[in-house]
Amino acid sequence: MRRICATLILSGVLLVVSGCGGNSRPKLLPVTGVVNFEKQPLKNASVVFSPEGGLVAIGRTDDAGRFKLNTSGTTGVGPGSYKVAITAIAEQPQMSGEEAERMTPQQRQALSKSLIPVRYANPMTSNLTAAVASGNANSFTFDLTK
Repeated sequence: MRRICATLILSGVLLVVSGCGGNSRPKLLPVTGVVNFEKQPLKNASVVFSPEGGLVAIGRTDDAGRFKLNTSGTTGVGPGSYKVAITAIAEQPQMSGEEAERMTPQQRQALSKSLIPVRYANPMTSNLTAAVASGNANSFTFDLTK
């Protein structure tokens, strides 16, 4: 009798555990948008959607400021509320490794100049949010200012 009870309990635990694995990820929804800075499309910017818990979604803007988001390399974003961060760094000049090694920290910092106010780089200070839901267009426009 003990053996039967133990087998039944173990089977129940295995069913619960196996149900919590692989396919517990929510369905991903397509998310697109546009980022403008001072009323101009912001190209080559990184867009990051950060949920309270779960996986972040990332994308990059094209020359027209348009982006599509991916989560862990898969197109789309899970439903939910997100805080948004956007970064845009000036293009780096081409240089050899030797040239880069000779640079001072101040010179390196000058090369990584942000094209937009740094407050947008942090989801806690950007004041940008997005709500992703089934049945919505899930297309967002972010108009950034100085």
